[in-house]
Amino acid sequence: MKKILLIFLISFSFAFSKDVYKPRNNFEMETLERFRKENLILGDKTYSFTSDVVNGESFNDIIYDLLKNYLGLNVEMRLDDWRDIISDFEKEKIHILTNFTQTSERQSFTTFSKKVFDEHLYITSKKKPINSIRDLDNNKVYVVEGSIYEEFLDVIINNNDLKIEKILVDNVAKYEDEFVLESNLDNSIEKNKILIGNIPGSSIAVINAYSDLIPIINNALNERYSDRVNKWFEDRRYLIFKENFEKSLSIAEKAYLKDVKEVSVAYEELGEMSYFSTKKMRYEGVIPVLLRTLFERIGIVLDDKSKAKEEWNSIFNRLKIAKVDFIVLSKTKEREEEYIFTKKIFDLNIYKVNCLKDPPDGRKRVGVIKDTRQEDILRRYYLEQDIVTYDNYNKMIKDFETHKIYSIVIINPEDFEIGKYIVEILDTVPVNLGLKKKNVILRDILNKAIDNSLYKDEIIERAKFESRREKLEKLESERKRYSQILGIVIFTFLIIFIQSYRLMKEENKNKELLKDDLTGLLSRRVFNDFCDKNNDIEGSILVLDLNNFKKINDLYGHQLGDEVIIEASKCLESIFLKDKVFRISGDEFYIYSYEKYEIEEKLWNLKEAFKSSRLLRRLGVSFSLGYYIKDEKTLLKEAFKNADLAMYFVKKNKHLWYKEATSDFIKGTERKELIKKSLEDAIESQFFAVYQPKLNLKNNTLEGAETLARWENPELGNVPPVEFIGIAEEINLIYKIDYKMAEETIKKIREILDKDISIKDFRISFNISPETFRRDDIVSNIENLLETYDVDGKYLEIEITESMFINDVKDIIAKLSSLKNKNIRISIDDFTAGYSTTGLLATLPIDTVKFDRSLILAMIEDEKKGKAIYVGLIKMMKSLNLKIVSEGIENEKELEFLRENGVDYGQGFYLGKPTKDFYN
Repeated sequence: MKKILLIFLISFSFAFSKDVYKPRNNFEMETLERFRKENLILGDKTYSFTSDVVNGESFNDIIYDLLKNYLGLNVEMRLDDWRDIISDFEKEKIHILTNFTQTSERQSFTTFSKKVFDEHLYITSKKKPINSIRDLDNNKVYVVEGSIYEEFLDVIINNNDLKIEKILVDNVAKYEDEFVLESNLDNSIEKNKILIGNIPGSSIAVINAYSDLIPIINNALNERYSDRVNKWFEDRRYLIFKENFEKSLSIAEKAYLKDVKEVSVAYEELGEMSYFSTKKMRYEGVIPVLLRTLFERIGIVLDDKSKAKEEWNSIFNRLKIAKVDFIVLSKTKEREEEYIFTKKIFDLNIYKVNCLKDPPDGRKRVGVIKDTRQEDILRRYYLEQDIVTYDNYNKMIKDFETHKIYSIVIINPEDFEIGKYIVEILDTVPVNLGLKKKNVILRDILNKAIDNSLYKDEIIERAKFESRREKLEKLESERKRYSQILGIVIFTFLIIFIQSYRLMKEENKNKELLKDDLTGLLSRRVFNDFCDKNNDIEGSILVLDLNNFKKINDLYGHQLGDEVIIEASKCLESIFLKDKVFRISGDEFYIYSYEKYEIEEKLWNLKEAFKSSRLLRRLGVSFSLGYYIKDEKTLLKEAFKNADLAMYFVKKNKHLWYKEATSDFIKGTERKELIKKSLEDAIESQFFAVYQPKLNLKNNTLEGAETLARWENPELGNVPPVEFIGIAEEINLIYKIDYKMAEETIKKIREILDKDISIKDFRISFNISPETFRRDDIVSNIENLLETYDVDGKYLEIEITESMFINDVKDIIAKLSSLKNKNIRISIDDFTAGYSTTGLLATLPIDTVKFDRSLILAMIEDEKKGKAIYVGLIKMMKSLNLKIVSEGIENEKELEFLRENGVDYGQGFYLGKPTKDFYN
């Protein structure tokens, strides 16, 4: 009873103190009381950024204040050599560390708080240039002895075959002119550095005996100290910048900064790089945030004179007449005659967007905004007569969508969905600030600010995050508004239903009439009579079905649906004025046209008619159409059946809007149906595996193979994967093929092991489709096969595709991690440098990236540019410690290029064709 009373009195006194932690339950009260009786030692290394004093306090002061003053613990601070600190912490002579990086090994003797701050590892040098990891070969690298950084350096050396002399020291600050491995928080160098990796994050750490303190420490961080730590880091960055920046200024530059009141800038729309925020009513994104941060640090007011959705030419003209002091402007020789430029802020991709339709005359005209950097780049690749320049961005987009031009060159590709368009990176250009020539001093000040702007990458990433969050908030707002509209629609649906019921009664009375009651078109009865009497005529047979019609009926009711049908029928009648147009069912129309040779011109006219209709355009109503050119021998109903097949093909392939039912198409459709009927029974009895060898390009040894599925059918013959894989996915049988190949792979490994052949560092891989990987039994199935055939996962490699990470990334990573726990290696197949997946590579549990044959073909089309892309990708993968497999090697020249540039493994017909027996 006395103990409970004592705890109550102590907790009561703390609860009514101003700046102390208030326990949330009895367990927390007892925990704090227990540890307040002990003398705790708080440790950190002597040489660390955590001891830097910023605005009167260090990081260590903040953690000390949290423990001593907020939690009321008896804490003593100890700073010492890091090896001694860690040694005493493991011996429990030190009880708490102000910051400690989480690792699996350390979790055995440590309990960690929530992450307090992020860290990134860089190799830096004040004097020695460094552009890639290869620059470290045959050099010394200094690293703190006993730190986690030392382990990272060992991984870098091993994975990149580097000859590095590792020098272990107490404090790398003494060697900053050499190559040193350190945290981004320790160094103050913006240039001459490369990112090596991300550390899991630093936390407050306690010995396991004090683990009950961690939930309380986490609460304290959430309540007040996390924000305080973040502000300390921001202030520290500013002080480092200010000190280095002011040292670099000349007397004239200091005078300029003292006198100048403000400078002005104007931005253009560049997606997440620069966009007008309707929420904040100003420009946001990477460029505005970066410039605002820069000008705040140098003490100049930045006046944003941008206008929402302003055209580029207008912005450029305002710089010409000095209405703004500077704009974001890439440097060219021509522009340097009139303007001066700052150093590069960062690099920006220039994209080329292509439509999937080929121009009738074969000339692929390319559109670009006049007087931009995009125009300069485009002229390197295209002839003058194929380039169309525009003053107005919206006019260019309209011409692109109506196929007056077939490609455009832009900076922001976000509005163009991959699948409907081909989006590719045309070039990468530096982003500079352009000024009038009189502003030399301002240019020089900005250059020095850029040179000293620490943590620029973090500012850029934070700006991108904010822009994406704003976009999501906007989508959520639209969703709520849609829900409100939906409520009104549901309310009115009952009234529309009653009206529709009455109309249906009237329609039943008139369905036997020659004219369709709603549209006035020819009815189904007339269609049947027409087919019976005109089998020997020639012409074009068309079947048309409206897109989005069911959605309109469901959302807005049948009354509006009827208006859509009537409007669509008017469009059909206007184009097929002298032909036969039938309304067969709700939104399906059959057309017989006497036109046989110029039918596609009518189709394009029909598409324009739909776009010109205000109602159809507002509701997003388009159509899917199939047509068949009929001769006198084909029966009319058979011709309409052929056209109907083509229409359904268009429905399934969203990038199409019309398709001709040619003889090859009809044969292909019939073959596809036969494949569908045969596939399920054939997987077990007719499918077999072949193995394509995988060679180590460094020593030319066989180190693995890839399992490939093959199908031999008595009736269909050899059915290639390009045929059966898509169909298997369509009818949900792809998982059976994947599991069949998984078993064949593991059986083959068992067969090799039974021959007592040494297969160290040998793996056979097989592919898993995204559809199969979404199944709940994928991991258990592979585990059962390994157990059944008594095979270790270390002999196995699973190949997945980039598209797998579009959705359910968390679930995919969890499954991959489970497979890796079985020693199975994971590879990304058919990698093509798509910008959708590259940013995820550093966070995925993968070991290998397989470069697609298309990357080699890029070198054949444009050797210089293709090689530059390939070498750049190799360097990037090596920096991420990933192995590289190059597919599709077909000659000695390609092999030598890949070998010289450090590609690890190769596959291709030149190295070995797929066979059943590949290992001798």
